[in-house]
Amino acid sequence: MSKKIYLAAVMVTCYVDGVRTDIQPGGELPDLPAHDIDQLLAMKAITDPDADAADAKAAAKAEKAAGKDFADAKAKVKSADASTAPPAGVEKT
Repeated sequence: MSKKIYLAAVMVTCYVDGVRTDIQPGGELPDLPAHDIDQLLAMKAITDPDADAADAKAAAKAEKAAGKDFADAKAKVKSADASTAPPAGVEKT
């Protein structure tokens, strides 16, 4: 199984093999205890690229569905307008 990759969103200072290490933003984090990862994620100090990609995919899917819903509603309104429109050559009063 491959190692889960997390990226620093801000400078993260941690201890690796007893040595204080600074991870710059965008840098990959070393293996850290699960508790530390959870806390860093909660503070938004690190990001999970896999989760970010999944969130972006879900957002795109939701946006596409919303666009379809809007297009359907717009078509219904146009259809309703057309059904109540006066015949050609007659002014609406």
